[in-house]
Amino acid sequence: MKTTKKDIILLAAKEAFREYGVDNTSMDKLSALANVSKSTVYQYFSSKEALVIELLGDLWQKAMDHAEEQILNISDIRQQLEHLLLSEINLFTSEEYLSLSKVTIGYFLYRDCAVDKKECIQRMVKKETKILEWLQRMVDSKQLLISDISYAEAQLQSLISHPAYWCQAVGIAPLLTEDEKQQLVQRTADFFLSYYQKPNF
Repeated sequence: MKTTKKDIILLAAKEAFREYGVDNTSMDKLSALANVSKSTVYQYFSSKEALVIELLGDLWQKAMDHAEEQILNISDIRQQLEHLLLSEINLFTSEEYLSLSKVTIGYFLYRDCAVDKKECIQRMVKKETKILEWLQRMVDSKQLLISDISYAEAQLQSLISHPAYWCQAVGIAPLLTEDEKQQLVQRTADFFLSYYQKPNF
């Protein structure tokens, strides 16, 4: 597959953000690292924040694709759910994801333009999650009784994102330990399946 200029810019951004940090990487520095003109960078990305959002989406997609591959050999519904939840929590708490998302949070909190804020928020939260696809499969196979799958998926996201992501992203809580992640996963699965799982009788 042919490598495009956009791919080159994204690769340079990943390396620059990892080495210098997001805040210390200017568009000038990025264009130099990618060996393209600054106007070329802006041709693909209107701002550094737009580039960050693209990288966040890429991280999310890769993590969720990997999670889906891992549950193919798991037959137990609870174990499948726990694996998907843990995959999202590990993504939320990764240094790279937190670093990038902090830039995006700052962007939509402090921008003056309401349209930009709305678009930025939508692009951050509107992800095609593997949990949503998994819920649909479980409903289709009659293993879960859910009338509104989107609402159920939003419930799951809210149960894990507050303790595992938002508090850490805004700097009011430390990262979860591995034990705390496991406890969060187990409690979330218990709560969710106790309500939506089809009774075995």
